[in-house]
Amino acid sequence: MTTRLLTIVVTIITVTATNVMAASRPVTTQKVNPRVAKSLDDLLPTADENPLDPASAGHQDMSLGRASSNSTAPGLVVGNTWYDIQRNGSMGRMIDWGWDSENQLIVHFVWTRLETNVSANRHYAYNAYLSQSDELLGLTSVQGPGEYAGYVGIDASADNRAALAGHNNSGGGHQAHLYWDFAPGFGFFGMNRRVEDSVVAAGTGQDWETDSLKSAIWPRFRYQEIAGHDPVSHVFTQVSEPGAGDPQAVIYFRKVGADDTGDWDYPPYVVDTVFNIAQDVACSNTDGKVALTWFANRPDDGDCDTCSSQSGHNFVQWDNDVYYQISYDYGATWTPRVNLTMNVDGVDGYRPYTDESALIDSDNNLHIGWGVRFWPADANSGGQAGLLRSYVSLGRKLGPRRVRRQRGCYHYDRGQLGMGSNNLQRRRLAIERFQNVRFRV
Repeated sequence: MTTRLLTIVVTIITVTATNVMAASRPVTTQKVNPRVAKSLDDLLPTADENPLDPASAGHQDMSLGRASSNSTAPGLVVGNTWYDIQRNGSMGRMIDWGWDSENQLIVHFVWTRLETNVSANRHYAYNAYLSQSDELLGLTSVQGPGEYAGYVGIDASADNRAALAGHNNSGGGHQAHLYWDFAPGFGFFGMNRRVEDSVVAAGTGQDWETDSLKSAIWPRFRYQEIAGHDPVSHVFTQVSEPGAGDPQAVIYFRKVGADDTGDWDYPPYVVDTVFNIAQDVACSNTDGKVALTWFANRPDDGDCDTCSSQSGHNFVQWDNDVYYQISYDYGATWTPRVNLTMNVDGVDGYRPYTDESALIDSDNNLHIGWGVRFWPADANSGGQAGLLRSYVSLGRKLGPRRVRRQRGCYHYDRGQLGMGSNNLQRRRLAIERFQNVRFRV
């Protein structure tokens, strides 16, 4: 695989936009579409967490040099990386902002960074735009030498500190690992907390002391702080299995306590078995409402609306529905899950695929946006015309069973792109709050 140095350029603007829409059964059979599986060879996950020197692996190494930005272009260069695959599936948030009386506006940035073209010492990288001085803090490497971390997301605490969550190998293999900055825009992440192996094993059904423990990684994360209640860390992960189309558990971990204090709930909540890396968690800024959102296969014919298929359809990574589940007590208990899309076989339409983002706004409404693929009515009976076209679907969840959806914003035909180019150039979706309760996508 050709390596390259990417320079990350971010334009800081304030905009408003229209509101965006908002226990597994045994696996008996599994059908994987070979074209889908091949398209993900460079994305999922085996080699990714076993770092190799590209030269020793027989890959051709070609440096493209250091990228530079146009001096007349808007924006700031906040950092660089040799690691171009910043996301495996859905994006999560890599930019957030906060406000406090002393520092005023701080825009926080985080990404997965390799300093050189050798796949070792991968780490979370952090930088911040400090509005008072109109300058950047400077690039901060969160992990030290010898660790291999990445796929990191961000949340801003109530006092304007960065809280980070990705996965790291500091322990018995890769697991979700959280970090908190010492002060707003300070860049010192000494407070950190990994999801303990014993807790992960309770979710994967293993003995953490004797079994080769699976990794629950690619976390989506929120740090919820509500007056009168201890802070809560919400972490929604997916188990990494060997194959891209293998059934994989999505597991929710929860910790009550400020920063790195408190204990993880035991056992964690195993939410579903899925075939896509597409899960997110959203939480309220006013009360204990929390939402889990994810993609899973549409139910088998004759099953209940929320009984996602565990056996795998013909297009095991594409034939999905969007599901969500809500808690009103900070994730301690959950209401029954809801199938938002309820797709039906044999009907033209769209299927959610690998990219989604969720948000609970200041009015406590849940918003979900997701990427979709065109789905011909005869897709499961031999007709695949148009199956590789992709869109973005935007929806707004306003109340029980009341949903408005639309399709738009993006389209490509993957058949027109070279191998890997869709991974680098395709849209990534994130819904975020701005001042005055508007959203950006």
